[in-house]
Amino acid sequence: VEVSIPSSLLMSQNFPVETVVGSHLQAAVTMKTLNGASFSRCDAFNSLIKWKTGSESFVIANATSEMMMLDELRSMESGPPCSRAYIYTSSPGRTMLQATLAKEFHYFDKSLSDSIDLKATLSIGAYLPPSVRQDSDGNH
Repeated sequence: VEVSIPSSLLMSQNFPVETVVGSHLQAAVTMKTLNGASFSRCDAFNSLIKWKTGSESFVIANATSEMMMLDELRSMESGPPCSRAYIYTSSPGRTMLQATLAKEFHYFDKSLSDSIDLKATLSIGAYLPPSVRQDSDGNH
């Protein structure tokens, strides 16, 4: 059995980074090994990835490790997602979305003295829905 320790955490570029206020954004992260190989499965790390935003206007509504649909998985160029999050937008603005994986590995294997502290960030935003209004009644 080969055990690999992740060396980088990458934010997926497959999802929109802006949306209308009152809706959700989706985000996902993948991991790579020191030699650049993607993790084909990252079940052991799913619950260890923590999500947060830099603004109260962007709320992590759900962070999950549930498997995505097969076509979503195939379209992920950077490897299969290890964790994903849904972010609710409550007011317009921009913020940084951050996923963090921090773990001491000697708890799993006494021969491993390493710990990891990986972060991935993404700038996200929300805007007010466009509105159309009539300035006059049309009679001039």
